[in-house]
Amino acid sequence: MLPNDKNIMTESINPYSIIDGKNYAMYEGRSYEIIGHAHTHPMQTNPNGHPIGVSGADIKFMKDLRLKSVNIIYNRGIYLINGTSSNINGYKVYNYNWIGGW
Repeated sequence: MLPNDKNIMTESINPYSIIDGKNYAMYEGRSYEIIGHAHTHPMQTNPNGHPIGVSGADIKFMKDLRLKSVNIIYNRGIYLINGTSSNINGYKVYNYNWIGGW
C-alpha cells in the first residue's frame, strides 16, 4: 500500500513511475513493483453519487497503470472495478462487483 499522508477526503495521491514497462512505487527510498492495487473510499463522502464512490479518476488511474481491475475498500466491503460502465437513467455509472466483506 502506498503512504496516505497526503490524501484528502475526496482525492488520493498515488505517486508511481513506469520503468521498462513496469509500474513502480517509491516508499522510504526503495522502489517496489506494483502488481495490483486496492484503495479505500471513505464512507462519509460520495461526491459523484456513485454507490461506492467510483469516479473517472479511479478509472484513469487504473488505465494509466495498465491494470485490468482495482479493488475498492468501502464501508466494510471489498469491491472490484474493471473500468466498464452502464448507462442508467441517462447517467454513466461505473460497474462494480462485491467480492467480500467483514
